[in-house]
Amino acid sequence: MTSTGAPIRVYDARLRQPVSLPRPGGQPLLITDHPVENPEIGAVRAASAVAAWCRLLAWKGYRPRVEPRDPAAWPGTDGCPQGAVAGYCVHLRAPVDGGGLRDSLHLLIGPVQLIRGCRFADWHREGRRVPTLRDLTERGTPAPDLRFAMMMAGHYRHPRRFRCSRLHGDGDHFADARVTRRRLERLVRELEPLPAIGSHTEAGRHLTAEGLRELGRIDGAISDDLHVPRALQALYRALRRGRLPHSDRAVLSAMARRLFTPAAGARSASGHHPGTG
Repeated sequence: MTSTGAPIRVYDARLRQPVSLPRPGGQPLLITDHPVENPEIGAVRAASAVAAWCRLLAWKGYRPRVEPRDPAAWPGTDGCPQGAVAGYCVHLRAPVDGGGLRDSLHLLIGPVQLIRGCRFADWHREGRRVPTLRDLTERGTPAPDLRFAMMMAGHYRHPRRFRCSRLHGDGDHFADARVTRRRLERLVRELEPLPAIGSHTEAGRHLTAEGLRELGRIDGAISDDLHVPRALQALYRALRRGRLPHSDRAVLSAMARRLFTPAAGARSASGHHPGTG
């Protein structure tokens, strides 16, 4: 029997309880998108989360497909909980046994918030309370670093709070993201050429018992409410420690390239995800 790892459980914000996704099948998983021009940093976080989820779901054997938010095509779009006013509500429709799609699941991404006062009036003209992607990139933060920082910015259901002063210029969190991203890319390059590993099932066939234990830790984070930061941290630690056999590290590096490096599926500034599923 083909193993796709542990079943994925996500938290439905409308039902206020965890819900298990069905095992991967032939039908696609449909995910709403939030394409907006020059989005605020909170929307960048939501877009980064959706892009990461698509890659993780594909790794687990699903067929994720991103679709724009359309009330006519998404019955239940108005069923987001009240907290969606502050955050971003992403809808996911999964196939059910016997065909068809279940009602939308409501994945509520916590907002990005500024704490303390902010003395930089140029970011808050026209009533804006948080900076936009253009604001940040014009001040020297490359868009890949910003998206990677948002992917690392804690579990999606929790708000992400920044001091306003640290967002001006090049805040420490963006510098940390740049360092981590470059180190991860270097670790991957050092093990090239990498095996053609595209899924959890394929990885499991090429790992030793020790490598399978590391894969299990990473998979546990993915399956536990799509915990992208914890999955990234587990994979990063496994590669940096260098204790695994070369063949295992090469398989995990192929996984890292597919899931977490910019080449795996970067979004444009508008939040569009090119061709998923």
